[in-house]
This record gives sequence, structure tokens and C-alpha cells, in this order.
Amino acid sequence: EPLPQVGRAPPRASPAAPSASADATPAPPPRPAPPPGWSRTVDLAPALVDAWRDTAGCDVRSIAESTGFVQFSLGVDVEGHRRLVSPPHYIIAFDLLVLGQQKYHAALLSLRVVRDGDVEELHGFSEDGDQAESLEFELRTREGDAPMQAPLRFTSGPVRVNDSTGQRESMRLDLAERVRWAIPDIVQRAVGGSEQQLVRRRWWLGIDTFRLICDTNALDSSGLDSHTAPPLEWVACLVDDRLPASASRAPPCMPPPAPAAPAAPVATAAGALSAGSAEAMGAGGSKSSRKKKNKAAS
Repeated sequence: EPLPQVGRAPPRASPAAPSASADATPAPPPRPAPPPGWSRTVDLAPALVDAWRDTAGCDVRSIAESTGFVQFSLGVDVEGHRRLVSPPHYIIAFDLLVLGQQKYHAALLSLRVVRDGDVEELHGFSEDGDQAESLEFELRTREGDAPMQAPLRFTSGPVRVNDSTGQRESMRLDLAERVRWAIPDIVQRAVGGSEQQLVRRRWWLGIDTFRLICDTNALDSSGLDSHTAPPLEWVACLVDDRLPASASRAPPCMPPPAPAAPAAPVATAAGALSAGSAEAMGAGGSKSSRKKKNKAAS
């Protein structure tokens, strides 16, 4: 599938020039294209993007729709010989209709390479043991926005160059059998300068899965192990409309409710009577036993 053009905001129709007789205020000029190095497949208000700076710990320069492409590269650091993913953060725009108008709310997607032994949910998941590594996807959403999000239908695949056309193409594969999902939970983070409750959803894709897909499709995967090879280019789609909802194994958008506390026992009249009888028998015994004791004493 051809990759969309990135690095520039989607084109907008130029505002129509007002007629000489009209006294209306001219439409504002279109927003400028993003700076070099920025990736945008959807145009979001700056406030929706800047609000996640504190959570991410840096400026987030990549934006994608939930149904669009998240493009990233996976390679090896020259100095530390560690696997790194770039970019490490994406703003994900989830669309919704409000009074017939299309609007967006934003969530933060963070990517990082983790060692399986450092993540409780990954213990024993890989055949290579706890020394194996996985790519972690972490999606954080404001608690009030999470119920409005479309359920995740995750697909992912490599980017390759078509030998005939020279165009970069991507593969979107249903990797349900290879993805490890965590149960959603609630975390507290700073968003827009204030502490907020966020719904956190996490899932992992093993590095061995990246290598297997490349080998199966005759693609070079040496960038996963050597800094001298070019990084592996990859795409992911969080809500792939082509994937049936029934095929998704992602957990619900919201974390499960906390278990109810066990109810305190309530003493009934019969229970109190039984308890009183037991105490009486424990202290003095039955009437017949008390009579026997009195006769023996006399």
C-alpha cells in the first residue's frame, strides 16, 4: 500500500476572496506547513499537541490519525549498541462527531524497546527467555476521552520500495497471534500543566517478530542487530478499518472496575439468639447438667 506524503500538513483549500461589495471579514489564512522534521498526517490545534509535552518529556513532532499510519524506524545505537525506535512519541488523533461536526481528541502514543525480563507481562512470553527484547506501545488518554475512542484494531508491517515504480510501500499485517496485551489501568500524569487521570493501554511486539516478517518477505533485517546497516522502517495502524472488529484481541478501552469490598456480616435475631445460647452453654452448660452438678454437691 503506498505510503502517504508526510512532513507537511494536509493541503487546504485557499480561502475565497471576498467580493468588493461584501463587508464580511476575510477568512484567516491557512496554517503554515510544519517545520522540517515534523510529521503530520492530520492538522490539529496547537493546544491539543502542546498539552502532552509534559507527559512525553519533550516536544512531540509526529501526529497521525488513529486510522492512519504511525511510521517509525527501528535500529541500533552507534555508541551504546542498544536498539532504539524513532520517533519515540506520536500524537494520535481520534475523530468523533459532535452535533454533526467532525472533531478530534488527542492521545499520546509512546514507543520504546524493553527487555522482556523487565516487564511483568512479558515473563516467559519469548522462547529466548527474559533476555529477549520487545517493542512497547503505550497509549495514554484522558480518562474522560477514553470511552469515546474506537476499539483498537492493531495492524503493523514493514516498509519496502517497489522495484518497478520506486515508490515506498507498506504492509499492514494482522499480528494478533504475536501481540501481547496488558490490561488497561489508570495512571496520573501532568497534561497541560495539571495532574490528570489517564487511561493507559500497553501492548508489545517481540523483536523476533520483526525479524521473522522481514525474512518471510525477503527484506533485509540486519538493521535490527548492526548500527552499520540502515534502520528497519515500519508502520502501524491503531484502528485499521479493514480488520473486522471481531478479529481484534485488544482489551476494552477502559480498565475493569475495581472489585467490590466484601460486605460486613450482619447479625440477625436468630443469629444473636444462637450466639447467646452458645455463650450460656459455654459458661454454665445445659439445665440437665446443672441439676446433676447440684445433686452431686448436696
